[in-house]
Amino acid sequence: MMIFNREEELSNVGKDTGPTLNDLFTQSPIAIALFDSNGVLTDANQACFNLFGIHGIGEVIDFNLFEDSCLNEHIIIDIKAGKAIKNEYLFSFDKIKNNKLYRTTRQGTCYLESYINPTTNEREEITGYIVHSLAITERKQNELALHQGEEKFRRIIESSTNGLYFYQLDENDRLIFIGANPSADRMIGFSHESLIGQSIEDAFPEHTPAWLPELCKDIARGNIGSQVFDFEYTNELNPKYYNVRAFQTGKNTITVSFTDISERKNAENLLEVQAKELKELNSTKDRFLSIIAHDLKNPFNAILGFSDLMLKNFYQLDDETLLKGLSTIESASIQAYKLLENLLIWSQNQTGRSKFTPEILNLKTQVMESLSAIESAATKKEIQVVLDIRKSFQIFADKNMIDSIFRNLISNAIKFSYKKSKIKITAIRYDHEIQISVIDHGVGIASEKLSAIFKIDQHLITLGTDNEQGTGLGLILCKDFIIRHNGKIWVESTPGEGSIFTISLPLN
Repeated sequence: MMIFNREEELSNVGKDTGPTLNDLFTQSPIAIALFDSNGVLTDANQACFNLFGIHGIGEVIDFNLFEDSCLNEHIIIDIKAGKAIKNEYLFSFDKIKNNKLYRTTRQGTCYLESYINPTTNEREEITGYIVHSLAITERKQNELALHQGEEKFRRIIESSTNGLYFYQLDENDRLIFIGANPSADRMIGFSHESLIGQSIEDAFPEHTPAWLPELCKDIARGNIGSQVFDFEYTNELNPKYYNVRAFQTGKNTITVSFTDISERKNAENLLEVQAKELKELNSTKDRFLSIIAHDLKNPFNAILGFSDLMLKNFYQLDDETLLKGLSTIESASIQAYKLLENLLIWSQNQTGRSKFTPEILNLKTQVMESLSAIESAATKKEIQVVLDIRKSFQIFADKNMIDSIFRNLISNAIKFSYKKSKIKITAIRYDHEIQISVIDHGVGIASEKLSAIFKIDQHLITLGTDNEQGTGLGLILCKDFIIRHNGKIWVESTPGEGSIFTISLPLN
């Protein structure tokens, strides 16, 4: 089959007619082969010879497009039906060398990109085929290397233990979520599929601080480099902490890499709590030693001083002086005993040796029992104690602890009340608790001292209205025991008018 009019070209020899069709055929860098209607090779250009490693058409012996090429059956059917075909395929030189192209010097295989176009006559009958071929082995190898690189990168991403979120800035300057790796889903606890197409603010509305979206946008634009920070993902049941690194991975795109540091953070928080507790324990120890060294020393000084005075001057002292001395010794002894008793109770509670055995108690009866033990102090100061408590109120409490609470609160009220005043004890029931208040009309407490009265590390001892001494431990014991009951204690006070100490106990 001849598609070039060579006689016409020969008649134009010597004329400046420009490049001929034959020039384009022979000089084309693209391999061109011509086949007749039966698929037999009839002509080829030099680029085609170079591609196959032969010197000329004479070295080709009946090479057939349909029988000797690497085309599959479906493509051959389409070609014979008159369809133009673009095909990429792996061409085996070894195959054609052992078949038709005996003298080819090429070996192995290469990738070819071929365009096969049928030629037809006026009756649209196929008269032959033109095949343009390009060797695309290097391009294919590059594509394969790129694919292998992408596959390797994909495997790295999927096997990474770090969570990876991928974002891209859209035309509206919104940082849109475009994907994640499996580790991210495992760490966060749900599939990322539901987040695709959402902005950071939309995806995590309750957990995104105001500064984070703009920071990530600046990274995506290339305005700033990668940023590293810790992030708390708040969850009521299981709060999580992550170390986050956000970095640009392309124009207007970022990757957010995060690792779960909850265990480390929890350990750090625990260390902080333990450090605080240790500090409190040291303060408690110092306060404990201070009480022993100072507060316990004072009553014994009084006891030793008056007993020594009385022994040395026994025969010279009158009855009134002796009685006064004995009264002082008794008062100091009672004070020392109360202090030792409170120290013992407090130390047992701190070391966990005090047993907590709650039971159902009648509130009014229990208050009356506690009051009876200290009623003489109220009588001495002519103070009236009024109970405003219903007989039906029941509490679930440890009898010894609740007795200590009531005795300390009422004793304090008596100590700091003026003579001939009134103390009122009330109880009010709410939905899930009962509140018990001890209301006095006495000296009150200055506002700057209110926060210190329940702390062991604050040395806050004040004399009563009748110069009564205190141990400084009563309210501390009250607070500790109330906490054991899952309750609360607080105070309201106005200097010169009095104080209201209130405790709340849960009904269950």
